[in-house]
This record gives sequence, C-alpha cells and structure tokens, in this order.
Amino acid sequence: MNEELQHLNNLVTRMQAGDKSCFSEFYERTKKFIYFSIVKLVDDYSIGEDLLQETYIYFLEHLSKIKPTESPVGFLLITGKHLSIDYLRKRQREVSVDEIPSAFFSEDAKPQGIVEEVKRLLKKEEAAVVLLHHNEDMTFKEIATYLNKPLGTVQWQYNEAMKKLRKEISKDAYGSGN
Repeated sequence: MNEELQHLNNLVTRMQAGDKSCFSEFYERTKKFIYFSIVKLVDDYSIGEDLLQETYIYFLEHLSKIKPTESPVGFLLITGKHLSIDYLRKRQREVSVDEIPSAFFSEDAKPQGIVEEVKRLLKKEEAAVVLLHHNEDMTFKEIATYLNKPLGTVQWQYNEAMKKLRKEISKDAYGSGN
C-alpha cells in the first residue's frame, strides 16, 4: 500500500473513531480527483460541484461502513459515479418548458391560450399532469400524491403528453398538416 493511501486510510480510521477534525485534510487530499471524475461523466462543472458535495455527504453518512482494507478513494469514486448516473437519468427524463409555447402561439398570444391549447390537444389526465408540473411547479411525486396515482404512471403520462405536444409543435413549425 502506498504512503498516500495509507495516510488516507489513517484519516478515515480517525474519523470513524470520532475525530472529525481530520475531515478537511481528507477532503483536500481527495476532492480534485473525485471532482474531475464526476465532471468527466456529467460534462458540467457546476453540476460536478453539487455532485461532489453530495458524494462527501454520502461518504460521511456511511463512514462507519468503510472497512480499513477498503480504499476510501474507491468508495468516493463509486459513490460519485452512482450519483452522476442518477443525475444523468433524471436529466434525460426532463423536458424544457420552452418547447411548449413558442411554436403554438404568436408573440402576442396570452399565456391563458397555452393552457387552453394544452387542454385541447391532450387527454384530461395528461393535461392535468403537464399543467400541474409546469404552471404549479409541482414535482412528479407531488403530482402523484395529489392525483392519487403511482409515480410511474404520472411520469409516463407526462412523457406521452410531451410527445404529443412535440408532434404538434413540429407540425406547426414545418407547416405539415398531417
């Protein structure tokens, strides 16, 4: 075991024994490597900073589970990787609000027209999910609770609704009258 790894393991052992004062040294010695590993996955420096903090929070919450034979850097890398993958999965499911209104309406259209157009194009349940998410800034979990539906159903309805809206936008944008 090299000297640096041995030193990091000693810092972890001290933290596990209750000496939290050595965390800052541990953090300073490991943060750069973990940060750039995360940024390489998410391709965004500011998101990388957020995920780095989440990684170290997770590390501290699970400090007691790290064995002296394990590499603390390996633990951090795996944690950062999993948090990055979770972030990327969530981002992949998100759709920009900007996709909805611009192709439907002229520049002088009133926002209320958007609501009416969404209601016209979508089934009642789909429109409810889209409008609660975008107009009321509710999370999918909050919408699921509010509508008394499973979270997966709400997310599926939202995705289906957004596909329909995108199809209508592309029809209007390209003038095709299918």
